[in-house]
Amino acid sequence: MKQTIKNFKAMKTKLQTSALIIILSVISIQLSASDFQFEDEAYINDIPFNTEMVVNNLVAAEFDLEEENYINDIPFDTYEIAFETVESDSNVLEMKEEVYINDIPFNTEVIADNYNYETALNQVFEMPEEKSINDIPFNTLAIAKKVQQDSISGFVASAW
Repeated sequence: MKQTIKNFKAMKTKLQTSALIIILSVISIQLSASDFQFEDEAYINDIPFNTEMVVNNLVAAEFDLEEENYINDIPFDTYEIAFETVESDSNVLEMKEEVYINDIPFNTEVIADNYNYETALNQVFEMPEEKSINDIPFNTLAIAKKVQQDSISGFVASAW
């Protein structure tokens, strides 16, 4: 019986999909067969320059940037230093640990957590009403009552 219902639903879906495809095909054939005639609009010369010429000039333009003067403002060879650092694994940069400064008289992590918590509580979610879907193929209420009766009877039997 359940397999028949599934087959019926699948066939119904295939039929609806086929009908939709046929309807859309007919509409598209009718639209492509019809002749749309647009009226010529009056030419408005509202741009005071030739845009095609501007685009062509930009595409064909070659930008020559002049060479900048070399400024020797670093008194050592950075390439050599980088090469030596990468070449030897023993050169590990060690930084001195900084002294902890307690200059904020409150816990920022706690404040951020409280803000996020309050913001989440104040947010209103509006969810649309869902349809009731009977997708469980058995009576859950009957099973719950049976489990409850079994646990009560088991408790009473163990008490004796």
